[in-house]
Amino acid sequence: MRARFFRTIGEIRVPKFVYEPGALRESLEAGKMSMTVAVIERNDGAIVLVDSGYSEAVCANPIGALGWFRSLSALGMDSTADDAIVRQLEELGYDPRKVTHVIATHMHLDHIGGVCDFPNAELIASRDEFSAFLSIPRSPGYRQEDLVASGRIRIVDLKEEGRYGFPASLDLFGDGEVVLLDARGHTQGSVAVAIDDGKRPYIHIGDAAYQSWEYGLAPSGPSRLASLTVWDKAKLYDTYRVLREAENHERRPVLVPSHDVGVYETLPKSAEG
Repeated sequence: MRARFFRTIGEIRVPKFVYEPGALRESLEAGKMSMTVAVIERNDGAIVLVDSGYSEAVCANPIGALGWFRSLSALGMDSTADDAIVRQLEELGYDPRKVTHVIATHMHLDHIGGVCDFPNAELIASRDEFSAFLSIPRSPGYRQEDLVASGRIRIVDLKEEGRYGFPASLDLFGDGEVVLLDARGHTQGSVAVAIDDGKRPYIHIGDAAYQSWEYGLAPSGPSRLASLTVWDKAKLYDTYRVLREAENHERRPVLVPSHDVGVYETLPKSAEG
């Protein structure tokens, strides 16, 4: 692995009460959440993304790109076309045509919408998540056009022994650098992705928890937002327990929720970061 770093696709501006603990009246002020994408440059120059955020078109004009109903999923998004991950990679000197894989932590459109900006990318999703996508076509979270635009889709099964305390895994390239981990709960087939360059690993957990406090022992989650969007709360609590175990693993991985701006601010933002 040549490099691994993280970028956010703009910011989401929402009242703090939707994602912070505490009484409603104490958290009506505006807050912000990130939309974190992991960027991995492999030794052969290929680029792997964990999630892709919204597409360039959606970042530039959510209502025009998604329509009124679908744009509700982008409510509070503060972005321009330059915030799309394809534009950010170009600014850093990377060729979008070298993005070979986009791994979906789950298939909600704010996580895979940007795959259409990468003509050579294969979208990787778990079998259970793909089944959920097909069975709930009218959900504002899932959008059929995102798969049509992606061109190439690979459905995978997490049948290998668990790692970091997660119940099952899949070593995507067989070298231990990018490992998918079973983190269901937020959706039927949510995965986390361990990124290991031989130093301290990072685990992109997607929306397995919106904020780090949600899986902690005190205070415990979920947040109001997580409660509204969860697929199976019992499975979500199971994953919270696993996240606590993973955080205490002997290798001390850094857990990266997609929308925790506090965590995002501590992460490397470029290959030199």
